[in-house]
Amino acid sequence: MKKQITFSLLFFLFSFYLAVPVWAQSSTEELNSDRPDRVQGPTVVPTGTVQLETGLQYQKDKTDDLPTKEYLYPETLIRIGIVKWAELRLSADFKKENQTLRTSVLENRMVSEQGFNNVQVGTKLNLFQGQGALPEIGFQGNITLPWGNESFRPTHIAPEGALLFSNKITEKIDLQYNIGYGKQQSDDEYLGQLYYAVSTNLKLNDKLQGYGEFFAQKAKASSAENNVDIGLLVLLLPNLQFDVLAGVGVSEAAPDYFVGTGLTWRLPH
Repeated sequence: MKKQITFSLLFFLFSFYLAVPVWAQSSTEELNSDRPDRVQGPTVVPTGTVQLETGLQYQKDKTDDLPTKEYLYPETLIRIGIVKWAELRLSADFKKENQTLRTSVLENRMVSEQGFNNVQVGTKLNLFQGQGALPEIGFQGNITLPWGNESFRPTHIAPEGALLFSNKITEKIDLQYNIGYGKQQSDDEYLGQLYYAVSTNLKLNDKLQGYGEFFAQKAKASSAENNVDIGLLVLLLPNLQFDVLAGVGVSEAAPDYFVGTGLTWRLPH
């Protein structure tokens, strides 16, 4: 695990090193990232642009006093601008999960799994720019491929889709919200799952943004996993952004807490 974390940190530093000398060549359009929050905005990256969004995340949950720890190092999304209103999306995570199991009244043992998770290909479409009280509207569709660790991957291709909305409240505040449905693996079953999220984003100045959000997912015949989190985004360069987040679960089925950090880097073109 130490080697994976070291590699991830070196990758972050390498991205920063590459971004510094070429920022002036990047697109003049404002950098817009889909991380670190769960809400996805309807905006797509500019045509011909490649944008890398990557980060680290740690999550802990405890059931019957037995902890499960989850590490994503890294979680990565590549967004490619195809036309003015559409982008191609490629994503994958490297995940490690440590789960403590009770083997007897007095003894526990830890089971560890690691490998690729959430290997996805998809697209985002910007359908309507918004006007007055009418929100900007987008659609995002992904398929999760049956690749990676057998414990994490779906048994076959898993489609999902979501409607994405954004309302500009003031020059510094906007409201974003999503609702979607997809097929996801839950334990040993393959279930339909509803997911929904809402976030408020505040532009503090030209280089600093904050957000607070609620997001949830509910599989068929299961309890909803409700979560809240907050985050901060810092624009280091016109084409490079740093972020940090922290959140907690607010329902029994949700994780106890999670934290993360990452970078968004728009490659010059």
